[in-house]
Amino acid sequence: MENKIFFSIAKYVPDLLRDEQINFGFAYFYPAEQKIGFISSKNTNRILSFDDELDLDTINLLRSSLEYDFSMDSFELDDDEDTVKYLITQNNAAILDYKTKNYINQIQFTPSLSIVVDPEFDQAIKDLCDIYLYYDRQKKERKMDKDRIRRLSKQIIQSNLGKDLYSEYKKDSSSFVNKPYDFQVLVGSEYKYIKALTFDYKKQYRLYEELKIFMYDLQKSIENDSTLQANDFIVVINNTDFATAAEKTAKSALEEKVKLITIDNLVADLNKNSIFLT
Repeated sequence: MENKIFFSIAKYVPDLLRDEQINFGFAYFYPAEQKIGFISSKNTNRILSFDDELDLDTINLLRSSLEYDFSMDSFELDDDEDTVKYLITQNNAAILDYKTKNYINQIQFTPSLSIVVDPEFDQAIKDLCDIYLYYDRQKKERKMDKDRIRRLSKQIIQSNLGKDLYSEYKKDSSSFVNKPYDFQVLVGSEYKYIKALTFDYKKQYRLYEELKIFMYDLQKSIENDSTLQANDFIVVINNTDFATAAEKTAKSALEEKVKLITIDNLVADLNKNSIFLT
């Protein structure tokens, strides 16, 4: 049985009618050690700028309330203590579903998701923070290269698909043309192909060079294999708001050919199979 962390993203929703959201943190459950907790965003300024009617005292109150609610201490005062004690022993997301179901106002939780723990719990938590609390780190610390995105993508795919439904392709450094994907995933009777890239380059030309290599490999692979189609390819990149001109250009170029998603959306999209909709 694979070692997983189950988690749910807490969204701050200032107005239910507008449905605007920002990541406030995430709750997690680690069955292997019966650990449950909540990690909140530390980027207070970003949250305040998202809702100018919010104040620091309210943010701190929300943080402390969530951190307590997703703790072992809170279970002792739960109205259904026996149910909670049972759920904490299960190797699934049931305890998170139980704890998050009543959050329907300013704080709302996504459906529970999972990621394989590889190699250890602390690293998996750091990975989740880097994905979902991306803007907590200073700009110079946010770099996420394609090798790390590939590793995280593999963990996500492993967690959500059976081993017989995907395979991994490793680049052949001696070949002039490589397959334009890192993972081949079987969905029903069709294959989809996932490629990890990054837009995190200080030099614009490095980003463009990386895209040209991918585009060339994609074109040659489609020319040489009639079963391949460009719309069967999904490119996964770092979290970004596409603020720079280079990112916008790269985004436009990729979306003309393939589906483009950020790593923070990969888990949810793969979980509900929306990643495979064309």
